[in-house]
Amino acid sequence: NNQGIEELKNYLYTIENKENNEELIFHYYIDRVFSLKGIGTVVTGSLNEGSITLNEKIICLDTQKELIVKNIQNHDTNLEQIKACNRVALSLNCDYKELKKGYLLSKKGYFKAFKECDALVKAKNLQNSKMIFCVGSRQIECKINILKKLENDEFFVHFSFDKNVFLSFDEAFILLQNNRVIGGGKVLNPLSEPLKKEQKNKFLMFLKNKDFKAAFSFLKDAHKYGFGLLSSYQRFKLSHQKALKLAKELNQVFVDEKNLNVYHLQSLEEIKNFIKFILE
Repeated sequence: NNQGIEELKNYLYTIENKENNEELIFHYYIDRVFSLKGIGTVVTGSLNEGSITLNEKIICLDTQKELIVKNIQNHDTNLEQIKACNRVALSLNCDYKELKKGYLLSKKGYFKAFKECDALVKAKNLQNSKMIFCVGSRQIECKINILKKLENDEFFVHFSFDKNVFLSFDEAFILLQNNRVIGGGKVLNPLSEPLKKEQKNKFLMFLKNKDFKAAFSFLKDAHKYGFGLLSSYQRFKLSHQKALKLAKELNQVFVDEKNLNVYHLQSLEEIKNFIKFILE
């Protein structure tokens, strides 16, 4: 309806334009799939992050199938490479029936699927209920569990999904209910993180403020036997190099650079004592 359209417009106007960060990974939601004679499978969508180059290998995260980019087109012009943010058509080496609207194309090794996430939501009179979570061109049913009400109609929210979804830190989304825009927000924690509500709200505030050093310190204390940095891009939009550098600035930690793990020094002492006990 017209009210929903106006609400959507108002929300979109609040979203800041993204700068083309060279470190961001190729991230492309499919909104159309079709086959053209003499060309093969073609998908169209919005390249929101990263870049893509002709003949580059990518992966469809939803099917876990690797693909090769045979052609890149933007505004009817064939290109060797294109960067975000642009509308892009890609020709791929697969059957068009293998792909669907809402599937996510990216690079291998950066994203894992989960059926839950934590996020910052801006909405009026938000309640625990079922809604439609819209990210890119994908729409998925979700259950909302409000963790904390903040100021200015903002909330920390835990989302539960019926299906796996590949989300990343700071990713924008919109919430629909009965075909009306209820609100929108940004993903803060795209991974499953078993924490009590009070702990989680503290962690989410660090993420909201992009205080990653405080977030790392929190995880160090919350996970006495270590936490991993393998998913640092999905979790914090940080490369492994930047995540390791930040981890080394923490107090009372041992950083395993080879395996991308961070351990509280207290846990190492406990492990040493346990081994000593076994050997005695």
